[in-house]
Amino acid sequence: MTVWKDIETAPKDRRIIIATDTDMYIAHWGQNPFTGDEAWLIVAFDADAENDNQVLIKNGLAKAWSEAPEHPFNQSSMRVSNDKQTRAG
Repeated sequence: MTVWKDIETAPKDRRIIIATDTDMYIAHWGQNPFTGDEAWLIVAFDADAENDNQVLIKNGLAKAWSEAPEHPFNQSSMRVSNDKQTRAG
């Protein structure tokens, strides 16, 4: 079960899940190098674009946050066996 917390309590030192009124994103705190604005930074995937764009979610749009799950290929939780990666038991 996901535990959601008020966005004002979100840590700014790691990736988390943020929720807006309509969507959820993996995000981290970042700064626009051109304006100096700080906000939650996400990657916006565009199938028609040559490159993906990083987008700042402005203050007030992010409503809640939750811890991001552990990455499934985190090296500390994996071992290599017979040329296949398997979960360490």
